[in-house]
Amino acid sequence: MKYVAFFAIAILFSLHNAEAQQKNITDLSNKTTISSEGLAPFRNEFISYNIRAIAEKGDRTKTEHYKVLTMSENKTSDNSTQLSSNVEIPYMWLDRDVFVQVNGIASFTLSINGKSIGFSSDSRCPSQFNISKYITDGNNTITINTIDNGAGVHMDGTCISKDPYKVFIYSQPKLRIEDYKITTAPDTTSKHTIFKFKIGVANSYNSGELMTVGYDIYSPKGKLLNYDMREVSLDGMGRDTITFQHIEYNTKSTQWNEKSPSLYKVMLTVKYNGRLIEYIPLKVGISDITYSDGVIYRNGSAIKIEPTNYNAATTEKETISELKSLKKQGFNSVIVDYPQDWWFYDICDELGVNVIDQANVNNTTSANNRDINGSISNNPEWTQHFTERTIRAIKRNNNRASIIAFSLGGSVGNGYNLYKSYQAAKLIEQTRPIILRDNNGEWNSDMNLPK
Repeated sequence: MKYVAFFAIAILFSLHNAEAQQKNITDLSNKTTISSEGLAPFRNEFISYNIRAIAEKGDRTKTEHYKVLTMSENKTSDNSTQLSSNVEIPYMWLDRDVFVQVNGIASFTLSINGKSIGFSSDSRCPSQFNISKYITDGNNTITINTIDNGAGVHMDGTCISKDPYKVFIYSQPKLRIEDYKITTAPDTTSKHTIFKFKIGVANSYNSGELMTVGYDIYSPKGKLLNYDMREVSLDGMGRDTITFQHIEYNTKSTQWNEKSPSLYKVMLTVKYNGRLIEYIPLKVGISDITYSDGVIYRNGSAIKIEPTNYNAATTEKETISELKSLKKQGFNSVIVDYPQDWWFYDICDELGVNVIDQANVNNTTSANNRDINGSISNNPEWTQHFTERTIRAIKRNNNRASIIAFSLGGSVGNGYNLYKSYQAAKLIEQTRPIILRDNNGEWNSDMNLPK
């Protein structure tokens, strides 16, 4: 089976020598027509584990395949900032795929051991790079050069991140889960729920390999409901999508809602040569979102949205306290200004807070100028920045029970780039409404932002 379009593939480029590659990356990162280079495929944000007991706790800091980097900072000759870290790569990681993830830097280039790998320009959504072929056993140097006035800074606009940046590396097996999509839908009687699993898998070996992909699912009270496994043969450097389906009966009382945010536990697994080598823990709510005539429905019932604007506090503890306070005040939904840290969505799933998520598009300069090139929203040179940020935000969070809609951006006006963003969004988000604050009655918004 072909690797379907749902799991889009970003292709890493390579050049003949480090000097040419460095020059090419620097040139590309200065072009407004290009938003990134060398990124791994956009996907749900997750960490995989090699031990089930640690996976069940969901504490990424406890796995040996995750390392937070401490970066030293130096000013360069052009007064930008260079971040660098020397990191020991364990020998066993060399037979795995190794990724570096950067959060909180609006525009930057990335180098590994002096070789330029790529660049990115989005401070709010994770920038992931597959660095497997650039690392060696033992000490490796990871260098990030910030671009102080890069395109990402202009796109972030009024919401440029002032939070501390975060950089970490992690590894997955070369036979691994690359992404997933889990949907819930009522059966014909509306009494039962159909869980549908699409699991994207990848083989980073040059040779064809057999792997077994599976899942198990537990009720909100912890009872094992079902499990299944399927063997798949992947060509060398191949990809595929494995599908499963499970019908759970009499689920009316466990549907996700603001008052009772029930979550099912799911564990995705990979087995190779008779041994389980990867676990990915998830929490899934029965939250089938649709919309019609400006009304959003969950599991067939209209949602009475009582929204407020809110972005996460600095810590998880503060955010939990503030969200609980907002619920006591009668707000059941939050509208964010940009993609939040992953744990924010975990909290909203757990507390029963609806979220209207938003792409990191917040440049308000000349937003109402509808002349061609009058604003970056209506300047075709910036199209890739708009569409990429939209795709990143949706692919990262499209399994979340709490998310009821996706917004294309803040008060950025309207124009060609937001038309293209809407079209890109509709290709990957089939049920939730896509909203543009500044739609002004135009076609590229399914409904107005709730007030």
